[in-house]
Parts: sequence; C-alpha cells; structure tokens
Amino acid sequence: MAVRRRYGAFSVFIHTLSSSELSSFDAMICGEHDKLSGDKILSIIGAVGGIRKSDIDARRASALKKFAAVPTPRVAVLVGGANRAFSLSADDCRTLSDFVIAAVGPGGVLATPSRRTGAPGKSELIKTFAEKGFCWDESGENPYHDILAAADYIIVSGDFINMLSEAVATAKPVFIYRLPEKNHRAAPKFYDVHKRLVEIGVAKIWNGQLQHWTSPGLDETARAAQFVWEKYNAAQAVANK
Repeated sequence: MAVRRRYGAFSVFIHTLSSSELSSFDAMICGEHDKLSGDKILSIIGAVGGIRKSDIDARRASALKKFAAVPTPRVAVLVGGANRAFSLSADDCRTLSDFVIAAVGPGGVLATPSRRTGAPGKSELIKTFAEKGFCWDESGENPYHDILAAADYIIVSGDFINMLSEAVATAKPVFIYRLPEKNHRAAPKFYDVHKRLVEIGVAKIWNGQLQHWTSPGLDETARAAQFVWEKYNAAQAVANK
C-alpha cells in the first residue's frame, strides 16, 4: 500500500478485503465462497496456485521413472490437517490410509502430508503408505510435483483448498476426502468449494471407490492473471491519456 501511494504502483490483493481496504488496491482476487463482487474484484473457484497442467504433463515421463517401483494405478494422496473447520488426529489418518489401501487394491500410493498434518498423523501415514508405494517423510527434496505428475488419480483432504485447487488444475480424476467436522459454522465455506468443483466436473466426493472420468481441469490462476493484466492495461491507458 505504501509503494502504491509513493510510486503509483499497480497493486493486487489476493484474498479478501473490506470495501474500505479495497480502495487502497487496484484489483482483488478472492474465492467465490467469500460472496463478494465489484469492478475491481474477480471471484474464483478455490485458490490461485503454482500448478499448471502443461508443466505436470511435461514432467510425467521423468516422474514415472522416479516411481517405477510403485504399481499401477498410482493414487496420489495429499493430506492437509486440522483447521478451524475440521480435525485430523492420528486415528483419523489411520482411517484415511485404511480406506485408501482398500480402494487401491493391487495399485500403489504416492502420498504426501503437509505441515499441518501433525507428527502423530504423519507417522501413521508414513507407516502405512510406505509399504504400498511411497510417502514423503520430509527428507530430501519435496516430490510434490512428481507425485502429481505420476498419479493416475488424486485424493485430497477437503480442508486444504490450495492443494485441492492445484490438484484439479492437473485435469486428472480428483476425489475430495472430507475430514471430521469440528465447527459447523466454519465448514460450509469449504463445502461450497467442494460443491462447485463437483458441479463443473473436476472433482468428486470420495465414496471409498476409485472411478475414472475425463476431467476438463480448472486453471483459475490463469484466469486471475488475465484479469489482472486487463485491469493493469486499462489503468495504464487512463494514466497515459
């Protein structure tokens, strides 16, 4: 905000602002679930992220070599953690891993916990999934992009909107695994995102079974970038008059 005031820089805010705060920015990118609208605002499904389908596709050959020992179909499991709406205990992680193992059958798992998963939960995931393929134990380089590239299916815990948005950007079949709800007031915003992703055909709610379908993919980051570019060019045109 200070840079904008001093130098006239074009400024963009990603998340949500009040109407009074928005006056200090030239554009805002927020989630549809925030239910905001206006000339400066672009509402997107989910969140912006750094995953592009073209990058994941280009990486697939090397990722398959990296995980050649993991049997097919390969199922990526992306696990978030407890937040204001959901809980995730070690027992919950054990239940999740049991469900996935049963569904995968002779296939393999490529799993990664997150910083919010918690040590007890990570231990459960590593113990179970390492025997069925691969589970990142946070040692060495983060294989997140390779996991997405090598996966035939992706299961994502529903608490992590950023990771869910990145998963659907790959245009692979994505399943939303809903964690135990702990706050019925906070959870609906997440459910709204889940519902929209299901409606447009890029995700399904996990029901314990792997199903194959052709996903159109969803790249809201590209749409956000285009919106910002158009707003910037319009602002430049006005400034240069």
